[in-house]
Order: sequence, then C-alpha cells, then structure tokens
Amino acid sequence: GFLGGERYELTAARMTLFALAPVLIMAVSLALLWSRSRSLRSMAAQSVALSLGAACIFGLMDQSLNVYESQQVAFDLRDFSYNMLYGSALVFGWCCLLVAYLFSADLMERERRMHAWREEAMNAQMRALRYQINPHFLFNTMNALAGLMEERAVDQARTMLLSLSSYLRATLTLDPSADIPLEEEVAMQQRYLEI
Repeated sequence: GFLGGERYELTAARMTLFALAPVLIMAVSLALLWSRSRSLRSMAAQSVALSLGAACIFGLMDQSLNVYESQQVAFDLRDFSYNMLYGSALVFGWCCLLVAYLFSADLMERERRMHAWREEAMNAQMRALRYQINPHFLFNTMNALAGLMEERAVDQARTMLLSLSSYLRATLTLDPSADIPLEEEVAMQQRYLEI
C-alpha cells in the first residue's frame, strides 16, 4: 500500500493501477463541476462522499492486485485502511481546492453581473430624468400654452400650466436611486402625455 513501506515492482498491472488515480480525480472533479450550483454545505458533503468512494475504489483495486500478484486469497484490512485514509485525504484535499475555486469564480461572476446591473440601472435613471425634463418638452409645452392664450382658451391653458407644475414638482422630488410603485410611474407618464 501507500504507507505500508513495501516496495512494489512496477509491473504493467501496477502502472495501470496508478494510472487509475488521475482518472478517479477527473471523475470526482466532473461530479463536483456538474453540481456546482448547489450550496456549499451540500458540495462539502458530496466532496466527503466522493473522496471516500474514490479511495475505496482505489483501495479495493490495490487489494485485488495484491491478491493477484501474491496468489493469496487473504484480504489485508490494514493495508486497505491505510489506502483508504491516505487516498481519501488526498482526494478530499483536491475537492476542497476545487470547491473553493468554483465558489470564488461564482462570486466574482455574481459581483461582475451585479456591477453591470447597477450601472445599467443608473444609466436608466439618468435617461429617465433626462426624458422627464427634456428641453424640447418644455419648449413644446410653452408654445402650446402660448397658442392656447392666443386662442383665448384660458381654462385649458390654466389646466395645462397646473399639470406642468404638478408634473415638474413630482419629477424633481423623486429620488433617482429609489424604486417607485408602478402606479406612480404610470400616473406620471399619463400626466406627461396629457401635457
């Protein structure tokens, strides 16, 4: 075994056994990558289970190879235990590194997305403010008021002026970083269209 202190002759079967270790590590890694959207607790439990499973497979293969090479039927529990302990510690260490990397990469991706969302929200708020107090809107409203005054439609001009005043007051008192209810947003857009 790994810690048994014996020196093995490197036979083809023994080299095949040692080539199995990276294959087991790759299988464990793929299983963790496949379940990367789970919580840290479940990935830790999965890492322990996968480590024990991989070490058990390797230990059983090593024992069967020992039995085959020495022509003995006896199962060496001590050697198998050493292989399990050593192998599961190595695989679990690898799992910890991989899980830490996966969570770090996910965290950085979430932060990048959140930063992009914040930037887009700020841009949308700035565009909304610019559209709400657009100089063309004000010029068109003043021209419409002047036209109503020339036509002697004083009541309509007064209504329009009061609507403009109410709309500008509501627009300027809004906090650009705060969310507003949909009803208020719809009401403001209706005022805008009425003006």
